[in-house]
Order: sequence, then structure tokens, then C-alpha cells
Amino acid sequence: MKIKGIIIFIFIILLAVGCSPKSDDSNQVTTSHQDEEKSLEYNELQKEDEQKKLEGQDNVDTSDLVSLSSEAVDTKSKLKQKYSMSEVEKNINLIVSESLYVLGGSIDGNWINSDELYELNIGEKVYKLYSFLGKLGEVQGSEPVLEKEPIEYLHVDMKNENSKYDYEIEKVFEKLDWLSYKIAVSGNWNALPREPRLQSSNIDTYSKIIKEILSNNKMNDAPVKILQNIKIDLEGDGIDEVIISASNISFDKDNIHKSGAYSLVVLLKIINSEVQNLTLAESYYPDDQEYYNGVQYRYLVPFVLDCNGDGIMEIIVEGLYYEGEWMEVFEIQNNEIHRVLVNGVGL
Repeated sequence: MKIKGIIIFIFIILLAVGCSPKSDDSNQVTTSHQDEEKSLEYNELQKEDEQKKLEGQDNVDTSDLVSLSSEAVDTKSKLKQKYSMSEVEKNINLIVSESLYVLGGSIDGNWINSDELYELNIGEKVYKLYSFLGKLGEVQGSEPVLEKEPIEYLHVDMKNENSKYDYEIEKVFEKLDWLSYKIAVSGNWNALPREPRLQSSNIDTYSKIIKEILSNNKMNDAPVKILQNIKIDLEGDGIDEVIISASNISFDKDNIHKSGAYSLVVLLKIINSEVQNLTLAESYYPDDQEYYNGVQYRYLVPFVLDCNGDGIMEIIVEGLYYEGEWMEVFEIQNNEIHRVLVNGVGL
């Protein structure tokens, strides 16, 4: 009897052990299948979202732009879960460029792309006006109006502010006075909690960094021409970052792009005790080409501001080309740079 009992006991244990892995395997297969479905669904939604953002902007080369962060892509669904449309319309904080188009906005620190605002009824707002060097005052902004030409964009008129962008090629590419650029932010926070400082463009350390980047992009003979050298503590942690824009783009009387032309913006940030180069925008033109066979882009950093009120300052990069412009907002997340907003106007 004792032997029989022992045999039955062993059989029960073997039966339990045999069933357990089978159950776990089933759960793992189901979970894996569900995760795969979610991943495919998210990828399809992300592709649709990015395709919508590119419509109507055929002349803007977006092949080398930083991908939108998942936080920006999924903002609309998050907002619908947390806020009613009336709350968004009332509490949205907008960013308006000097060319009077809405770059985008935020609510409680969450980024909102400009095309997500088209169907909202947003009223007039008071905006704080900023240049690179500081706050310029306040202006009254009109209700955003959806314009259809040359592309769809939200337009805001600024009362007591006559600010129109001049697209004359000589001014855009040869006489850039970026320190006079203005941008409007409707939030009630100080968008310039720390002041950016301009450094000399002839510091050898930074020239070597740009030279190395050019060499890595097969532009060995291109001369280093630094346009901006900006020192700023982006995150408020007491550690400065450096933003460099460099470009040698110009046009001759025959509208020929000379070989070796380039434009780039790079962020130098200390990560794990080492200085890392994080490229925000770049264009390289190794060969001569006629102007109308290819548009060249020139990049600048007209503003470094806290655009959503979270205390971290974003880098605003402006891309210029003949008869058009666009702006991109970049923020730091976990020592990585993410493009969170982009919009522009032009032919």
C-alpha cells in the first residue's frame, strides 16, 4: 500500500509539472501575438500621421529630418482622453512665428501639432513677444484662421505689431539679421528662464568639430564657416550645452550652387562625462548645380525658449530656402534630441 501511495503521489506531481509549462507557453504565444498586432497597428497609424504632415510641403526636403517622437505622434488621442475640446480651445498655448503662422502649441506640457488645431475654435490670446536676446513685450493676437494658400496653415494677426517676412533672396541668404527675429508665445510662464550667450565663432575647438563633421560627409575641402556659437543651460541643471550653426551657402549671379556648399546645426552635450555631437539639421551639396534643379536649405537657430512651460528650453531651428521657410522645435528627452513640432510656409 505504501508503494502504491508513493507511485500515485509521484504521478500527481508529474502531471502538475507537465501541465504548467503548457499553460505558460500558451500565454506567451497569445501575449506575443497581441504585442505584434499592437506594434503593426501603431506603425500604420504613425505612417498615416507622418504622411499627413508632409502633404502640401513638396518643396521642403524632409528626408534627413529627425523623426517625430512617439509622444508628439500620439498627442491627439491623449488629449481626447484627458480633456474636452472646449478645455483644449480655452487652455491651449500657441507659438506663432514672425511670419504669423502657428508653429504648434501645448497644454500642460503636452505638444500639439498645428494641423491638430484646424477644427478647433480658438479665440484671441495675449502673446509674449521674444527675440533671441530677451522678452520684447506683449501683443494681442487674433483668432487663428485657417489659410489654404500656398499650403494649409493657421494664421494669426498681431495687433500693434507690423511684422511681415521679406523673401528677397539678397536679404534671406546674404544679410541675415537673425537677432531681430521675433516669435510669440501665449503661455503665462517665462519662456526665457535662462539667457543664451553668444560666443566667438573663431574658437578652434568648435571649428575642429565642424571640420570633422564635414569630413565625415565627404566635404573635406569645404571651409569651416560658423554663423552661431550659442552657450545655454537647456535643462537648468547647471551644465551648459553649446549649439553651433555653420553654413557657407551663397548664390552667384548665374544662380549656381557651388560645390562644397553646406548648412548644419549641431548640439554639443555632455553625456556620460563625454561631449557628444547631436545633429539637428544638415544639408550637403558636394557638386555644382543649377538653382532650379535643386533647392538648397540654410539653417539658423533664431530662438532658444521654453515653449511648453516645463522649465526645459527647446531649440528652434529655422530652415530657409528661396520663397519659403519652416521652423522645427527640438527638445531634450533622456539625453536624446527629439523634434516635437514642425511647420512652415512657402511655395
